[in-house]
Parts: sequence; structure tokens; C-alpha cells
Amino acid sequence: MKELNLRADEFIVTGKGPAAEAFARIGLGAAGLERKLEAPEALLLEIIGRMEDLDRAAQIRVADEIFGGTGGERFVELLARGEDGMRAMMQEAREMGLVMEAELVANPRVDYALSGVDSASGGPTSGPRGCLRDSRAGTISSGAPAHRYCPAFTLPIT
Repeated sequence: MKELNLRADEFIVTGKGPAAEAFARIGLGAAGLERKLEAPEALLLEIIGRMEDLDRAAQIRVADEIFGGTGGERFVELLARGEDGMRAMMQEAREMGLVMEAELVANPRVDYALSGVDSASGGPTSGPRGCLRDSRAGTISSGAPAHRYCPAFTLPIT
């Protein structure tokens, strides 16, 4: 994506650059490309869709010019899935929780023991809890181990 952004920016600003011919070949002009860069995921899918009808050699060449050497090679592998296949793969990643939400990326944090059984009050079998504790020796008056459990927390990542 870095190479795509760099090459697209050069094409938008100068009308030239290593990817100019490739963008033209798949029908992306400078003005449209500048607008589409605001939504990189959609642009990537559009590029895949526009390249699907090219023969394998043309796909390799266009991908190499737009994404650079190694990035272009990896991109051609994605083309085999096609635009619909990529959309399905992206949806599956979202459903599996593999995609970070924008709020988390903007405000990274570590949460510990903040959730439990929904709508249940805290208690011995419900509510927020965690299982981190130290290995402190000794017992309390009831004879139970005197471990200190970690409290629930949210810690910003800086």
C-alpha cells in the first residue's frame, strides 16, 4: 500500500512516474485516483476488478508498476481470488475479529478483566473477572491461599 500511495501521488502531481502507464491501462486518471486514495480499501478492490480481464503477463507488469517489485508479485497472487473473492475474504476477517476498528487504532489500549457474563452482577460465578495473580506464599484466616489477584484495568498504549 505504501508503494501504491507513493506512485499514485507522483502520478497525480506530475502526470508521470513509474505507474503512469499502468494507471492509464486500467482506466484510472489522476483526478479520479486522487479522490479514490481517500478510501484505500475500496481503491484496492477496484484495481483488482480492473485487472481481472488482463492476461497474466499484463497483470504482472501492471501490478509491478503500481505496487513495486515484491508488492506487485504478492498482488498478482491476490488477483487469482478476484474482486468478489477478496470482498469475501475481507468480510470473513471482520467476522473473525481480525480487523481492528478505527477507534482502537486511534486510541490503542490493553483491557483486562473488564467484561463478564452480559447483564450479570459481579459475584462468584458472574461479572467481570480475571485470573492473573502472584505466587505469594501463606494463607488467610480461612486457610485459603493469600494470593493477590490483579484488578481489572484499562491501560493506554503510548
